[in-house]
Amino acid sequence: NVSGRTEAPDSNAVLLHFKNGVCAFLESNYSTVSEDILNIYGTEGAIYINKGRLSLRSGRDKKRRPCPARAIELEPTDSLKEEIDEFFDAVADRRVSFETGVEEAINALAVIEACYRSSLERSSVEMKMLEKYF
Repeated sequence: NVSGRTEAPDSNAVLLHFKNGVCAFLESNYSTVSEDILNIYGTEGAIYINKGRLSLRSGRDKKRRPCPARAIELEPTDSLKEEIDEFFDAVADRRVSFETGVEEAINALAVIEACYRSSLERSSVEMKMLEKYF
């Protein structure tokens, strides 16, 4: 933790192996200027989200030249207002389903817990090792 702004590490990286053989590499870095970037790379393309702008590259590179990214227009949204409205609808019992339900939230927390334990133990952690906690 170089910045000292929080107790959380400034940078995090994790390699996830899924049962179906897919691997995912996640990285976060909090010691940068204010940026809001999400890049998703796959074998057949990439998705880039930068400050609310979405671009998509689909298709494999040809002769070491990447296929061009095309911009995809998004409707502007107020995500904080959406979250508050969803919360009030849930409290008023006007809505039964949620964008992120309890089970999804617990599963996300289990992944974070596994990443944290892996960091402390400096070894791989299998999700089934955490079943007793969730």
